[in-house]
Parts: sequence; structure tokens; C-alpha cells
Amino acid sequence: MAGPLPHSKQIECMADTFLSDFRQEVVAAELLLKKSAGFQNIFRTSLASDAVLSKILTARNGPPAGPARAIVSRVPILVCARQVGPCRVELRRFIELVIWHVYFEDHPVEWKRFECEPRRGFVRDMEDPIDFCAHRELTFYLNYAKSRMADEPSKIAGRAVDQLRKDQSILNADVHPTGIVGHGITKFPLDTIGEVELKNLNVIQRSVFSSACIVLAARHTPRFNSIGAMHRAHFDWLVGSKTSKEIRGGPFGL
Repeated sequence: MAGPLPHSKQIECMADTFLSDFRQEVVAAELLLKKSAGFQNIFRTSLASDAVLSKILTARNGPPAGPARAIVSRVPILVCARQVGPCRVELRRFIELVIWHVYFEDHPVEWKRFECEPRRGFVRDMEDPIDFCAHRELTFYLNYAKSRMADEPSKIAGRAVDQLRKDQSILNADVHPTGIVGHGITKFPLDTIGEVELKNLNVIQRSVFSSACIVLAARHTPRFNSIGAMHRAHFDWLVGSKTSKEIRGGPFGL
């Protein structure tokens, strides 16, 4: 794309060509994804996850439900645009949003402080305990979530927190440049969307979304117990038959 400094009319033409080229790539991806079992699994995972979150993720304190649900819907959209890498970044952000919810739901004072400066970054100074707890790294909030689920009788929610911790560790490489450097990496801005790539994405997508829904279901047991048959069917499919039977066998939740 490099060349002499263009004037405004040239920029307009170049941008139009760029959009036309990208549209062709999206159309080609659409034809491929229509026949893809991997994409159907990605779509179904997002569909089921949003159905569950619509019933159990309602914040009194902490981040609103909108951003987490937007990520759930954004994953298949990004796949259509051949942006598998950014999908994985979004999954990492989703984990943080859900774990924030678990912590800040119990800490309204800290959430109010966080809202005042949401982009402040980590606070290392313990002289102000509210600031210190309102702006911590994800590990702190994961540790809190694990401790919070210690009294959950089935221990399923605690295992789900552990799984989110593992997924976070995997996805960290996609957030940092380590995920885009190395042998075989090119400058081409569109990702490969073959069945192998889509299957691998769906594995981590389903792991993150199902574990998050289990944690939220345990945190908000009355909400979870009151969801209808349709939404419960989505939950059962998402977490898998073995875990679903364990949860139905009870007791489950806080």
C-alpha cells in the first residue's frame, strides 16, 4: 500500500478499492463458512451462551451485562471477517469481565471507585485499600472467585474458575505479541479459516463460555434455578451432558 503521499481524491479512490477488495474476501469467506461444521459449532456456542447470559448476568454492581454479551456475539462476526486472532483476544477480555462481575458484585464501594477511573491501570500502593482492590490484575480477582466458590457444595464452580485460569493463561499469548511472531507468521491481515483453525477456536471458545456460565450460575443460584426449559437446554448443551447431570443431581450453587 506504500507510495507517494496521496491527495484527498486519491485517498478516496484507494479507500474504495480497499473496501472492494475486503468485500471480496468476506464473500469468499461466507461461501466457505456456509459449508463449515466448525463455524456452525462456533455459532451455536455463541447462541447458547447468550441465551444463558441473558438470564443470569444482570449486574447490580460491577460491569454491565452488555459488554460480555457483545463479545459473545462478536466472535462469529469476527470469524466471518477472517479475524481469528482478535476472537481470541476478545475471549481473554470476556474472562476478565465475568470475573470482575463476581468480585464487584460483592464490593459496591470498590466498583464505584473503579467507575471513577476505569482506565487507571493497576494500583500497587496499599495505602488506599479501596483503590488497591478496585484496580488489580486478573489473578487477584480469579483468586477471589476461587475463594468465593469454596462453599459451593458440588465444587463444580471451583473447577470452572480453575478452567478459566487455564484458558486465561493460554489466551495471554494472543493478547501479547508472542502470539503473532515466529516461524510461518506473515503480514497478511486476514487469518486462515480452515476446519482445523475453526475447531481450535471453538475448543477455547466453548471452554471459556461454559466455564463462565457455570461460575455465574453458581453465584446467582436463584436466577439460575428460575430459568425456563429453553434456556436450561442451552445451558445443558453448553456445559456438556456429564457436567449438566452433576449440576442437576445437586446440590449446586451458593
